[in-house]
Amino acid sequence: MNHFLALVIFFQFACAVKAQPLEVVTEHWPPYILDTEPVSGSVTDKVRKILDYADLNYRIKLYPWARSYHLVMTKPNVLIYSIFRTRAREPYFHWFCPVNEGVTVNLYKLKGNTRDIDSLPAVRNALIGVMRHDHNHSYLVRQGFIEGVNLDVSADEQTNLRKLFNGRIDAVGLAKESLTHRLAILGYSPEQVVKGMTLHTPAVTRHCMALSLGSDQGVIEKIDAGFRRWLSEQ
Repeated sequence: MNHFLALVIFFQFACAVKAQPLEVVTEHWPPYILDTEPVSGSVTDKVRKILDYADLNYRIKLYPWARSYHLVMTKPNVLIYSIFRTRAREPYFHWFCPVNEGVTVNLYKLKGNTRDIDSLPAVRNALIGVMRHDHNHSYLVRQGFIEGVNLDVSADEQTNLRKLFNGRIDAVGLAKESLTHRLAILGYSPEQVVKGMTLHTPAVTRHCMALSLGSDQGVIEKIDAGFRRWLSEQ
């Protein structure tokens, strides 16, 4: 009888964990994460595989990065991707890395722009468009850049690119793969921009998933198991 009761309790616990709602949040980051219904993209496909292995009920929702980041910082049982694992962010999440290899992030300006964007000292004299609370934003603030002086903050990268082509900012920081897709969406060509200094190398830009602190232990364990199973297949 005791053995039977233990099995019943285990089954009820497993069902409760699976029924636990997992909110998955992200941003539009082509070609890795695409604003489609349902959300798609090369990294999204990997995240879905991991979460299917985790046997959890979830739905992926796409928001501006700042909103997604706020949700995972303030609510339990929220998973965010793709997020870079940095020393500053390390204590605030349960991490699952890497989901995808890193990328090189460079500054880009319009061909006709004469601003020097080839070194950090030179870039201080330019106006750089960044997305609120993303890695470029945090990094440049740590380097002493100031919003309204040499930093212009927007909600998303598409807005930053529109500002670039409208002459409102001097440069944006993007990975080449993402830049190409975003320019195509807006009807521009990669030949219209020039590459400047490297902001981040692949060593610090690996795609990760991060789960909010305070999440249910059963959810943490299931995602960890799903992630480890997925990793074993790579």
